[in-house]
Amino acid sequence: MAAALSASLVDCAPGNLITLTGTGLTGGPNAGVALQNQGLVTPGPLAIAATFAVDGSSVAFTVPDGATSNTLIVTANDSSQASCPLIVTSQYQQVSQYLSPIEGTDADVADLGQTFLAELLRDASAFVDEHVGGVGLRLLQVTEDHEFKPPNRTIFKGPRIWPLRGPMSSIPIASLDALTFVTSAGFTTTFNVAGASANVYVNKTAGYFELQPAAVGMAVLLAQSQVVAISANVWKIVYTAGFGWMQTPRSVRKATAIIATELLVYRGILKRGFGGLSRVREGMAQYDRRNEEFAMPKPAADLLRNYCPGIQR
Repeated sequence: MAAALSASLVDCAPGNLITLTGTGLTGGPNAGVALQNQGLVTPGPLAIAATFAVDGSSVAFTVPDGATSNTLIVTANDSSQASCPLIVTSQYQQVSQYLSPIEGTDADVADLGQTFLAELLRDASAFVDEHVGGVGLRLLQVTEDHEFKPPNRTIFKGPRIWPLRGPMSSIPIASLDALTFVTSAGFTTTFNVAGASANVYVNKTAGYFELQPAAVGMAVLLAQSQVVAISANVWKIVYTAGFGWMQTPRSVRKATAIIATELLVYRGILKRGFGGLSRVREGMAQYDRRNEEFAMPKPAADLLRNYCPGIQR
């Protein structure tokens, strides 16, 4: 029996345990699960460890860190394949954490169901992402363009490139994956970023990339074309930064829980028909409908202060 999935779309986040049902999902040496087109430097499929049901009716896996939205392909042991899109977003707190009085909420929400609570936490995490600048805090590979600035002391001191998601917003750097100096649309210089011969030093503690002097000399030489106004002179960097779902700081988890609880309160207000009122207070939560539907709770904003974009260097 050829592999087939009953799901048409899966909304998920790193750390979520996903169970896909279907038919013909037989396990074995030829079976596997892969998420397509992952990575910005060398795009390709990402193999995901999965468990196939003995009767071929389901396959289960945990969404890995760094995954981005794309098509998931399930290959059965007979080499037949089935696929469905995975929409991968942030979720800084898992349902089990949210149901814990220590990390999450004391509210009686267990009866709302795991699926609903996971969606609620992804909604709350979207507010976190927006509050800290839009890119988010989860472990992710990103690309950025930075203006070329010649060393202001001597050519023997390499310039430092400070990622936008770097230390000013307390987000750890995992790796520098690619560095290119763009002189013009048809003229680029690619630098070695891996191994003992790397042209770039990655300071994970302070959160910046520093080019070696010899590499800087080449970049400066290429940048001289700027005097005839034909050069872009841009550093293009691809790097991986953020928190793995098991390493998310408690402050971020707690902020996510606070936002999720506020969303639940607001949902309850609407269900009771009070949504049309200009102002509603319930407990410590108050919503002013004349200005906005939902505002970031101040306690959550305070917890996220250290992760907001800082002064660019």
